[in-house]
This record gives sequence, C-alpha cells and structure tokens, in this order.
Amino acid sequence: MYDDGCKIYSVRPSQCKTFPFWKSNLENGAEWEKLKSTCPGIGKGRLHILNDIENYLKPDLSDL
Repeated sequence: MYDDGCKIYSVRPSQCKTFPFWKSNLENGAEWEKLKSTCPGIGKGRLHILNDIENYLKPDLSDL
C-alpha cells in the first residue's frame, strides 16, 4: 500500500487517516519527540491546535 507514497490514499483506513494524532502519540511530549525521529513528516507543514485535532478526529471516533 506504500511505495514512494500512499497508493490507497483516497480509501485509506481510519488508522491511517488519523495518524499521527493517536492518543498514544499525544500523551506527552516525549512520545511525540520519539515519533518525530521515525516519521519524516512530523514537524513539517502547518501547526495543528488541539481544537482542530479533536474536530478532525470526530468523524472517525464516532464509528467506534
């Protein structure tokens, strides 16, 4: 599903859509920093505030 980019982006599962904003990644700064060391996209682009993240996650969380 991933080969120099996501090959199923338009139909990717919720787990992919909500990454990296998973609770385990947001619990503390150390977890976020650890994740940054393995994911080249973290820390790039616009800054997301908590309210934006919560609103972004709502559609996927309502299915649980």
